Amino acid sequence: MNRSNYQRFWAIAVIGVILVFSKMFGVLTLADWQPDLQKMSAQAKEAYYAGNLDKSLETYREILKYEPDGRSSLQMASIYEEKGDYLQATKSYEIYLQYHSNDSQARLDLAIARYNQGNYASAEKDLFNLLQKEDLDYVFAREAAYYLSKINQHNGQYQKAIIYADQALKADSKFALATIQKGWIYELLGETDQAINNYLAGLTLDGSLKGVQRQLGLLYFKKKDYTKAYDRFDKALDENDNDLVSKAKLEWLETEFPGKYKRSTAPPEPKNFPETVKFEQISPLAEAAKITKIRVGLAGGDSQKVVIFRVGSDFQVKDLEGEVLTTGEAGDIWMAELKGKTAELVNYPDGKPLKFTSPIRIEPVEYVPILIHQVQFGEGYYWSGKQDRQYRGQIELMPKTDGLTVVNIVNVEDYLYSVVASEMPSSWPLEALKVQAVAARTYTYFNLGKHKSAGYDLCDTVHCAAYNGISWESNSTRLAVNETLGEVMTYNGRPINAVYSSNSGGHTEDAKDVWGFDLPYLKGVSTLIEDSEVFPLEPADLKDWLRKRPGAYSADPRFANMVQYRWQRRVTRSFIEDRLNIGKLQELKVTGRGIGGSVISMLVIGDKGEIELKNSLRSNLGGLRSNRFFFRPEYENGQLSGYIFYGGGWGHSAGMDQVAAAGMARDGINYDDILKHFYTGIDLEKKY
Repeated sequence: MNRSNYQRFWAIAVIGVILVFSKMFGVLTLADWQPDLQKMSAQAKEAYYAGNLDKSLETYREILKYEPDGRSSLQMASIYEEKGDYLQATKSYEIYLQYHSNDSQARLDLAIARYNQGNYASAEKDLFNLLQKEDLDYVFAREAAYYLSKINQHNGQYQKAIIYADQALKADSKFALATIQKGWIYELLGETDQAINNYLAGLTLDGSLKGVQRQLGLLYFKKKDYTKAYDRFDKALDENDNDLVSKAKLEWLETEFPGKYKRSTAPPEPKNFPETVKFEQISPLAEAAKITKIRVGLAGGDSQKVVIFRVGSDFQVKDLEGEVLTTGEAGDIWMAELKGKTAELVNYPDGKPLKFTSPIRIEPVEYVPILIHQVQFGEGYYWSGKQDRQYRGQIELMPKTDGLTVVNIVNVEDYLYSVVASEMPSSWPLEALKVQAVAARTYTYFNLGKHKSAGYDLCDTVHCAAYNGISWESNSTRLAVNETLGEVMTYNGRPINAVYSSNSGGHTEDAKDVWGFDLPYLKGVSTLIEDSEVFPLEPADLKDWLRKRPGAYSADPRFANMVQYRWQRRVTRSFIEDRLNIGKLQELKVTGRGIGGSVISMLVIGDKGEIELKNSLRSNLGGLRSNRFFFRPEYENGQLSGYIFYGGGWGHSAGMDQVAAAGMARDGINYDDILKHFYTGIDLEKKY
């Protein structure tokens, strides 16, 4: 057989084999050789949530080869945005828009990417054209106008910049970024009063905005309104204790006007309090004798240099052995103070000091409140301050090396009267208040001894549970506690760690994605009214979800402040650099997300090192309301200037969502069913 016949023979043989197999198994097509794109998409999403952005991009890029008209290019664009690679983000948006030219969100994001590349003319044209579209979604309208304002500000067209900022606010009156933008433009124009008014309006919309207090301080200082300037610099230093500008201004004012100004951290003085006060009227529970007593560290459990108090009846001061050390009369002012290594208790102003180095206890002879003047609350938060508060039970003063720890000894149900009211508005539906009562009671029993090493069980802050004293109680919150008296949630017969947060933003998170350990009863659940989303979402879909306000029990306008459900925040590079010792900030890099999109961990990379943020992520990035956000790096003149965060929810987002519980209660859902929605597989049991 010659060579040509040989080749022809084998060609015919191969074709024959192919025909046989085609007959046996069906005709082969290109689709038979195409990879499983759905599986690849899941892998790309998994890599994104694991913080492996390069792997996610690689997988989406491979999908794009087989589906050039699909959404892979959009997912890639969102990831490139997060990385701050706006050149590649622009290219990816352009690819996507070849097939989806009417997608307004993609057109908006393409324009923003061009803005961050410094291509202002192109970005301005795209944004202007977008605003001409009829029935444009309010999110796209507000952001297009906002960036047009920033472009015109950059070009020195300040009046046009103000017009566009107003247009952004017309689209969304809750868009605090546009209000702050207006303030900044007025400041550039030298219109100080207008700038102040807009900054104040921004804080009214969202009191947690960072950097605004310092700007207000500088403007008041410019006006020589030194009292207001001092107050704002004081607040600015509370939110960022490395704010050298505010620190210098405070020191100048204290030096220039000695004795006139004092930081809010100064201890209280008895001479500043009225001679008489009105005590709350309270009654004891009949079941009090069988209810557990707990120890609550007041003022966050932090040591106090001075403690000033009064009692609603005559009282005794005892040591821990029960020996009476001294007695006092109703309404008198008493002051305890650490002096060196010894503490002193004195009936102000002329009483004989009682010296003590071991804990002492103030015990009223009747069931009446104890009033403590100027209790510190919310330290480190924008709503921090001091307030006179009255408490049930007894007060213990524990001398420490740096001051006195104040502990309230009270039974659990008396404690819950205040906790429920401190954690949830008393005007909310009774079923929601009962949800809160059972959750708080369960949390209390699970966490007894949480601060044992410090001498108390729980603190009075959101680190444990907010506990603001008797004046916060109401008939409705007492009713919620009484109607669920002794009721706790259990799993396998034991009380659960019944954590809760203000607002989950539409979906709660697994405990393992918040704290790193798995709890079978703390699984992420949706609070969307129409549960059409399948979590976890792909990158572009997560971004879209966090920009809009999808219908959810968490967004019920009767209970939710919209800047808690969906919020925006611009944080400057310098703010982050002040908080962390990493030199010049170069990059923020997410290294893990939870099922609902919450950031588990993040690397902050600077030219002098990097640091991983987990538990302190929110505070170090500007007091973010939650860990659930996407962010966009911002560039000015080619240099990183800061980050814009778009987020959802307020709090850690694990367990019960308080706003959603209220919305569900308003829709007629019973408190026990609400609890079982948020806490998987639990039982309800009575302790007494």
